[in-house]
Amino acid sequence: MQIFQANLSEPVDPDTLLKAWEIDANLNRSPKVDFDFQANQHVIMRVHSTSTSPWDEANFKKVFALALHRLGVAPQCEITWV
Repeated sequence: MQIFQANLSEPVDPDTLLKAWEIDANLNRSPKVDFDFQANQHVIMRVHSTSTSPWDEANFKKVFALALHRLGVAPQCEITWV
């Protein structure tokens, strides 16, 4: 399992972000990801990957940024690997 955290510059609606995320998750057949929203600006993401096939951090950031872009807002986002 991998854990990423994102700090957004503005709040986002969790349900809307999850729907935007699912579009890429279905297309890319990526590992399952659980989201934990805190104050709608801090998001913990748990990726159910294996140690032999972790999700590349740069690719994860790109997919997450695309989901945010689909929301019609462009909050600044800092994603770190925990």
